[in-house]
Amino acid sequence: MSLTHFTMPSKYSSLTLFILPLSYLLTAIFFAALLAYPIYTLLDLNISFPRLVNRLGLGLLMLAIIPMAGKINLSLLEMGFAPDFSTILKQFFRGFLLGFLILGVITLVLLWLDIRVIRESEIARDRLLYNLSSAIATGLIVSILEETLFRGLLFRSLFRWGNLRSAVLITAFFYAGLHFVGGRGSVPTNEIGWATGLQLVPAALLQIFDPSNLDSFLALFAVSVFLTTVLIERPNGIGYCIGLHAAWVFVLKLTKRYTELTADSPFGFLVGSHDGVTGILVFAWLSVLTSIYWLKIRRKQDHQL
Repeated sequence: MSLTHFTMPSKYSSLTLFILPLSYLLTAIFFAALLAYPIYTLLDLNISFPRLVNRLGLGLLMLAIIPMAGKINLSLLEMGFAPDFSTILKQFFRGFLLGFLILGVITLVLLWLDIRVIRESEIARDRLLYNLSSAIATGLIVSILEETLFRGLLFRSLFRWGNLRSAVLITAFFYAGLHFVGGRGSVPTNEIGWATGLQLVPAALLQIFDPSNLDSFLALFAVSVFLTTVLIERPNGIGYCIGLHAAWVFVLKLTKRYTELTADSPFGFLVGSHDGVTGILVFAWLSVLTSIYWLKIRRKQDHQL
């Protein structure tokens, strides 16, 4: 991929490029809203109805990756995967180490500024091995699914049909936005019916634009731009993205498990209300790293000319 694509005309307008994944998202949510009622009725699930709609929507998005990739003729190589598993594995471990260092710095700064403090009660329980295993497993599952969906399918499709700038920014919007699609709250059992899921959808989608989520939204937007930049610089390096993403989930889960927010910290504004970690500080840190990365890419391409 070349930076000259920033100035090349798109095959489709930015609006069209935005509408395509939006339609994909809304279709998944529509079917999830319809399926939620019979599933909730037939199965004894220990989950609220709104969260069930949310999980089904995400599940349908992930299940559609393979058929959608086939429909638009995207091979695994074109989605960013290396041709052999050993290379992907090497990329993953290198990405994981780098991701651990990147977010580990954030955790240390939060502790240094007393924004978060060690939760002594969790350390006393001595469940370190279980918590480590759980964090690693969650990181693996989340990173493989989300990187395949956002970097492999969405970004590569948008880049094929448009220019680089539109592909990067639209991918980042959907990546960040989906983290805020609501699945909270509850609905009285006697009020749940076929239309209930559909009634929940507008309010759930509007949570993306809740002003209280803006700092966390910007942080996740910056996360996506950084990960996409990695794939731009290494076209068959989605393994690096998966490793970075897995490490960030791993560090985030452990940070939330073993530390807690300080209620009266004067630097509390640096973390977001979404999870108490991803906020202005993460946004600034990832923006700096991404800027440095872009300069590296530009210099590399200038030397090749």
